[in-house]
Amino acid sequence: MNALCLDIGNTSIKCCKIINDKINKIDNVLKSDNLISFLQVYDLNGINHLLISSVVPNLYIQIKELFNTKNMEIFEVSYKNSGINLEVDSPSEVGADRICNVSAENKIYGSPSIIIDF
Repeated sequence: MNALCLDIGNTSIKCCKIINDKINKIDNVLKSDNLISFLQVYDLNGINHLLISSVVPNLYIQIKELFNTKNMEIFEVSYKNSGINLEVDSPSEVGADRICNVSAENKIYGSPSIIIDF
């Protein structure tokens, strides 16, 4: 799989390609205002999937609109597709960043664990 991965947080945005299952250089986009401009000139040759983890809903909508025109399969991390039983009152309020942390922890280490994300 060749994919573009975006991790959109409140304070930082990370972007990288996965080519033939190998993670390439991770780029840091300093401001959310610059992300759309950055992605419009980003080399997407051979990329057929977009994997996105976002805690900024408005920015996700803009990105989805941009990539819908590029005929890519888009996968957004959410509580609905995480495969994780979130034992909270409102699973929809659990951020995609935290879901990714738990998923990675389960795959790499197994449970139980304590995850610190700051």
